[in-house]
Amino acid sequence: MAGDIYWGFVAVVSATVGLLTVLPEIYAWLKAPSRWTPVNSPPYMLGDDYHYFAQLNDIHRKCLNFFYGTRLSTRPLTALFGFQLAGYFFNLLPYHIGFLLGDRRLGVLVVRVWNRSLLGLATAVFAKGFFLLIGVTPTTGLLILVFLVFFIFFPGPFELGGADSIVMQMENSRHIYDRSNANDLTRGMFSETTAPLLLSACAVLTLVIDVRHGMVVGILGLFCLAVLFFHYFPAAVVFAWLLFLIFLVKHYFLLAFACGLLTIGLSCFSMHMLSRSDIGKELFVQNAGTAIFSFRRSSFIGVAFTLCLALLLVFSLPVTPQTSVLVLYLGSVFFLAGLFFVKHQAIRFWSRGAVIPFEVMSTVVLATIALPLLTEGFISVFILVCFGILVRYYYRQAFFLYHVGATLLADGIEFDRDICPRDAGRFPARSRLVATNSTALADCICVFSADETYLRNYSIQSVGYRGQVRFFCANFKVLGISFAECERWLAMSVEYKDWLFARPFQKQTPFAELCYAHTLQYMVSNREYNQALLRDGMHDGTGWTPKYRDFLRETWGTVDLSMMGDVVGVVVERPY
Repeated sequence: MAGDIYWGFVAVVSATVGLLTVLPEIYAWLKAPSRWTPVNSPPYMLGDDYHYFAQLNDIHRKCLNFFYGTRLSTRPLTALFGFQLAGYFFNLLPYHIGFLLGDRRLGVLVVRVWNRSLLGLATAVFAKGFFLLIGVTPTTGLLILVFLVFFIFFPGPFELGGADSIVMQMENSRHIYDRSNANDLTRGMFSETTAPLLLSACAVLTLVIDVRHGMVVGILGLFCLAVLFFHYFPAAVVFAWLLFLIFLVKHYFLLAFACGLLTIGLSCFSMHMLSRSDIGKELFVQNAGTAIFSFRRSSFIGVAFTLCLALLLVFSLPVTPQTSVLVLYLGSVFFLAGLFFVKHQAIRFWSRGAVIPFEVMSTVVLATIALPLLTEGFISVFILVCFGILVRYYYRQAFFLYHVGATLLADGIEFDRDICPRDAGRFPARSRLVATNSTALADCICVFSADETYLRNYSIQSVGYRGQVRFFCANFKVLGISFAECERWLAMSVEYKDWLFARPFQKQTPFAELCYAHTLQYMVSNREYNQALLRDGMHDGTGWTPKYRDFLRETWGTVDLSMMGDVVGVVVERPY
């Protein structure tokens, strides 16, 4: 019957899509059970996985210590980590289920399927609410079609990024290899967690408009706002803006005031806490005298294209849209203003926030315009076509990623020997401290192991780049590596463009050497985004300065091996 939504069927379709998206990892697992990995290091793969899954592993260790009495090492809770706790707790249970079924690699895999399955449900719930606001009663097939079209065309087709979507890259077998994910809906852990959480919150917005007891649902909206603030700040600001506009339209002025007050209060609190942390001072503070805005031609073209297309779509609806529809739809376009800011974080309010509900609403509007043509038969055919595109795309990705080694552990590294030693037991109660010359092994230890390593990513520690340099010097000193060799890697003049576009390349080549040096430098200081390096005179924008080399030598001299306790050294014969 029209209007009866079979949510169980929607859930099955969503889970099927979720499983399809991890086909490359499943393929590697079946082909090489001892060597497969859902997260790999440069040059094989890039992305945010090392940061987010290392943090998830750390909070999982904290829970194991609390509930199971283990004594695994954990890191202090940083300000940045604290303002993302909601997302980690959201993913903690599926991660633990995977951990119990196999190991932490399977935990990562279950988290990905969990997020991408919930994405389909959240999209369908929000799409249904927006359809009803327009005046259309959707069917189960129509909601599934909206989700599939949204997923395979994201971040387009209603913005210029659509050329990089799944449907446009279906025949490009190295698409995931080049950009580390199919699209931002499957990026790292946090972008793929943000999408279902933000769309679920946006579904609450449609309830505020559509029910009699809007005040009660409005309070639920404020709760969603608080959750998003402790997950991902740009998504929280996007939702706060849309919630504030809806409150004004519905004349809930008290709730609008509460929304504004909560947003400003939480924003100021988060900025204050970040400004007190070493990482916040180094990464997020704007340097004095630098430009704030950048008015590029490409930005104007992107804004004009999206805004004009949105206006054309919404005013092509067969019925006059109510004010609430216009506020939700066009209100999200406001964040295109981020294209005109210099700092890369500003664009995230659009690219990892507002564009998500915008693309869903655009797909709903387009479906409403084309509704006379969308019979049940046509919808079924289109759904099959969408699934065919997904199968074709991920089938090609799986083969390519496996054959270039992107879904396998790096050569010279064994999971049961180096990452989770078999002699320590399946669930070790204590952690080892590991020093290694392999960035790939260090990343895997942080993400998959119960152990700790000196070579940890800059973004998952709390001491800033100066403390990181000390850890890295200690790491190489334990291994018996000379200062000259350490300085060579940490002060080499290298940019990611020097090796990135040459992938895949063989080990022990000049490209592999450049990649290794750049990866070490990124791990130690997050160099490309670290404003403190420029302020302190360690880097001049073109290369490392003599002051930085002196700092390296001074730090190396302060490392006392006799004070370091038990450290397990793992030297990989060919680390690059």
